[in-house]
Amino acid sequence: MRERRERAPGGRARGERGDEPEKPGQSRLERHVLVYVRDPLLWPVLVVVIAHVAVFVAPLMLSAARDAQPTVVALLAVLGLLSGAGVLAELRRRRRPGAVCVLLGSTWLLSAVVAFTADRYGIL
Repeated sequence: MRERRERAPGGRARGERGDEPEKPGQSRLERHVLVYVRDPLLWPVLVVVIAHVAVFVAPLMLSAARDAQPTVVALLAVLGLLSGAGVLAELRRRRRPGAVCVLLGSTWLLSAVVAFTADRYGIL
């Protein structure tokens, strides 16, 4: 006779992915973003998201460097402060750099490379 598994409210059997209980003290970032880091099947999605963010931030970097428009500089400053807050939160929690630091650093680095390349070759 088959053993019946207890079903969670979403229809999945308990213990399946997506139905893991929340750990106490787990941040929203860890619940929703770091899933893409932990699951190798979602790495292509993560790469595409980082590329899209970099393509969005690169023109802002170029505009801030070329024209120094106050709104663009303020927007970049806000993005930088949010990134810094994410890094500080991870450093406070883990006491060492982890996935959030790598993701944010790679996003900013890729944005700078895209901005430099676009400026160098006259694309933007």
